[in-house]
Amino acid sequence: MKNYRAIASCLSLSPLLLSSSVLAGTITQNGTQLLNNPDVSFPTISPTLIGDTLRFGTGRAFGETILRWDLFPANTLINNSPTEIINVTANLGRLRSTSSRFPGDWDFTIYLWDGTNIVGGIFGDNGRGFFSSVTGTSNGTFNTIREGAKFYPGSCFPDINKYANFNVDFELGQTTTRVTLYGLG
Repeated sequence: MKNYRAIASCLSLSPLLLSSSVLAGTITQNGTQLLNNPDVSFPTISPTLIGDTLRFGTGRAFGETILRWDLFPANTLINNSPTEIINVTANLGRLRSTSSRFPGDWDFTIYLWDGTNIVGGIFGDNGRGFFSSVTGTSNGTFNTIREGAKFYPGSCFPDINKYANFNVDFELGQTTTRVTLYGLG
């Protein structure tokens, strides 16, 4: 059985708090704890710690993994494992992009990764905020994604220097993974 990892990817973000219900427990970590967690890595951008907040600078516009958290050890989930629920909540602060090509672009994604395939969701800035499911592949550092249909819930996306919660619920069944996306700005 492959490991499951949570992968966060975006252009730029500020505060990050992840909370995950994993194997009948809850793990909540702030930036300081994530930096000291041996199961967390930062493949493409080294964050700056401001208080208990991780701050990432501007990176590539698409497909970059900025935070990877190995949630399950190898062989923890097997084919007949009961359904597992994982909730990831990120409190995101929108920074002004320094990209001359995409000065206002900011699309945050959270995935689960089995070593090859990814499934998750995107919280994007188009149309004052949208959610979309995401599938694709990853090498653990860079991702190739396919977006599903966009859902525009209205004015949920944060303005520059404002914050929003992005929540992704993963329901891991024996043969499928159900993904639910929601957030508040």
